[in-house]
Amino acid sequence: LNQTRVTAIDRAAKTVTAKNLVTGEEKALPYDRLIIATGSTPKVPPVEGRDLKNVGGANNLEDADALRKACASGSVQNAVVIGAGFIGMEIAVALADMWDIKTSVVEFMPQAMPGVNVDVYTGEKVQRLEGENGVVARVVTDKRTLDADLVIFATGFAPNTALARAAGLDLEERTGAILVNEYMQTSDPDIYAGGDCVAIPNLVTGKPFVLALGSLANRQGRVIG
Repeated sequence: LNQTRVTAIDRAAKTVTAKNLVTGEEKALPYDRLIIATGSTPKVPPVEGRDLKNVGGANNLEDADALRKACASGSVQNAVVIGAGFIGMEIAVALADMWDIKTSVVEFMPQAMPGVNVDVYTGEKVQRLEGENGVVARVVTDKRTLDADLVIFATGFAPNTALARAAGLDLEERTGAILVNEYMQTSDPDIYAGGDCVAIPNLVTGKPFVLALGSLANRQGRVIG
């Protein structure tokens, strides 16, 4: 159902409340098994200038399409990626390798994953983004100023688990992600969850952890299926 938002889960009745965003109509949809795959929302630090044009995240298909169009237009000569985790470094390598864009990575922590043809600045804090005519032009850290035609925030994410929390499903205390077992079942055996919104058991430690990678989400979907 397109343009429809699930607003609540009734575990006792085994229904979800679905609201049509065009008409406002609500109706209950029954389920035998329910799958939650609500993803996550990028964490963007409260940096001055984050609302400038050509500044964004990389969390969904729309973000990726906007990023591709910006690079393909030829208007991006310098890019800055804020955050040197899995997603940030993957984007940095793609910008430098696929589009031959001068790329810088700024990371607050003192370590980063190795990159190719990418400048990485660790132990630095982004203070503000500066623009010209409403479009981003520079990233100012506490140590340097970087030219930027494009800025991508890759500074973490927050699992989208409001529905699961309201339904009383067990969540991982630190991250708020939905706890699942090796079968991707939540604390309600008739409700499954997968993707960025879940905390899965670590095969080494046995403890729940969150790792937002498309490859894992793909495998989780196969397990649920």
